[in-house]
Amino acid sequence: TLAGVVTVAIFLMILVILQHRGLWVQACTCTFVASLVSTQIMMQQLGSSEVNFRFPASVTFLHYLSVWIFSWSYWAVQRDCTKCFPASLGSQQRYRNFILPIAVSMPLSVVLNNTGLLYIGAGIAGVCATLA
Repeated sequence: TLAGVVTVAIFLMILVILQHRGLWVQACTCTFVASLVSTQIMMQQLGSSEVNFRFPASVTFLHYLSVWIFSWSYWAVQRDCTKCFPASLGSQQRYRNFILPIAVSMPLSVVLNNTGLLYIGAGIAGVCATLA
């Protein structure tokens, strides 16, 4: 089908564009794109009339919880749990100027994106999220 051809073309373009970066970067980029698309489609399906799931903030919470658990697990395996504490970010001024704005705006962005998927298509939501 046309969707399959477009999908293959997109991944081939990613491979061509990143060919000078090596196989590892190509694989990570393709995995990242696939995970973004699958997340968008999953949220759209959850909001469909068949499932009628109306709690995108709970999906956002589960997303951030899983990232937090994965991060702690990673640093525990690396035997460097000090990176999990706020002191590892540097001074309070650095935290306030660089980390806090992202920490405040990112969850709101994800919640709004998940909510948008209840009303518009995954493709348009992806474009809007990329432009935001």
